[in-house]
Amino acid sequence: MIQKLKRFSWRFYLVIILAIAILGYFAVPWRPVIQNKIKSVLASHGLQEASFTINDIGFKSALIENIKLGPDNPLSLSKARLYYSLPALMTGKLKSLELEGLDLKIRQDNGIWKIGGIEGWQASSSSDRPFLLPVSANALQALPVQAFRVEGGRFQADSDNLHMKALFSLSWSNGTQAVLSVKSEGISFKSGSVSGITGAASLEAKANPQTSRWEGNWTLPSVKLTGIKDNLPLLDGTGTVMAYADRIESRGSFASKEKAYHLSFAMTSDLVSPTNSKLTILETSMPWMQGSLMAKEINIPLGGGKPLHVDLNLQKASIAALLQYLTGQDAVATGTVSGTLPISLSEKGALSVQDVALQSNEPGTIKMPPESIPGDNPQVAFVREVLGDFYYSNLLAKIENTQDKKLSVILIVEGKNPNVQGGRPVKINVHLKGDLLAFIEQNLLWLYDPIKLMERGKHEIN
Repeated sequence: MIQKLKRFSWRFYLVIILAIAILGYFAVPWRPVIQNKIKSVLASHGLQEASFTINDIGFKSALIENIKLGPDNPLSLSKARLYYSLPALMTGKLKSLELEGLDLKIRQDNGIWKIGGIEGWQASSSSDRPFLLPVSANALQALPVQAFRVEGGRFQADSDNLHMKALFSLSWSNGTQAVLSVKSEGISFKSGSVSGITGAASLEAKANPQTSRWEGNWTLPSVKLTGIKDNLPLLDGTGTVMAYADRIESRGSFASKEKAYHLSFAMTSDLVSPTNSKLTILETSMPWMQGSLMAKEINIPLGGGKPLHVDLNLQKASIAALLQYLTGQDAVATGTVSGTLPISLSEKGALSVQDVALQSNEPGTIKMPPESIPGDNPQVAFVREVLGDFYYSNLLAKIENTQDKKLSVILIVEGKNPNVQGGRPVKINVHLKGDLLAFIEQNLLWLYDPIKLMERGKHEIN
């Protein structure tokens, strides 16, 4: 997410702050003097209203507690333990840094992500120089700390379209091979009308200096989505991640236990040019109207501001389920229909469906209650009579847009009713009322809302 952060001289500030602390150790009263001097150094670099307590400091380690940075939405942590040797410290190096109770909050303001408590530093350190991940052997060795650990961390992200919380722990070591491990007891999130919680999530990665990238695996199990479709099963997510200096690439999938719901994807986050970031849904499928709905190669530009077109492949949807939804009556039917639903998502997130025809896969029967077909003329009466017990040889469901921005269905059927006109074959057209677009939106919300979110999203921190 962080795209533009000026490289700030951690070595210089670390040496200054700890040198002040160690040299002032024997001063009387030493704690207030040291704390005020450190606050002055932090304030000079935009980190205002810092508060903390130095409880222990020596020639090998220091313990700082009750740390808060910033006035309104502070970055806070319970404890920070620093380990060092004096010779290495003078070159700006720490042996390790351990944090407890880190409370990290980020929020989106006018399309820009900001980290709570250090907004002043972000503003003072803005630059056209892009943030690059340390992936090469030289870049890793240049880092100011050889080991880093966070326990009992809390993370929160808020924007107009997304609210997310997570408890996490993190460990990183830069030995023979740099290793990163991130674990969470669970993640909760809300986007539009969709809410979700997950099981224990993890990310494990190792630096590969030969290929100049981080390589790892992630898991996101037991994802429970609510507010979209009744009885949506738990989804388990697994995948891989490769992080280069200027981009992060991830591939993975989410699937229900029986694989009825499945989504595989590939995503690239461009750290230098965020508008070039993209998500490709490689393949997705889900049950729909007792059949299945599938799509492939959906390219979503994460920079937003562009329309999206998707061809949804509908296979063997139940004619009975379609009729029951559109008529609101207890229609009885056999047989299925298949076809392609071309849908579009505008720049503003509006969903529309182009005109389409769904074709029957086999002959079947239809029995519709008379009250499901409105009208009082002889022609309507004949249609009611025929569809009371109709055996069709061919069925076509034409889906068309209406002037009130809804979707109507015209049922074109060929066949006969053995009890009407001696079973003579007929071809009839039936206009069915009902807003099919609302039904599509409701049932595709698990796919539609995340796409809408990403279409509108901005992915930049200055």
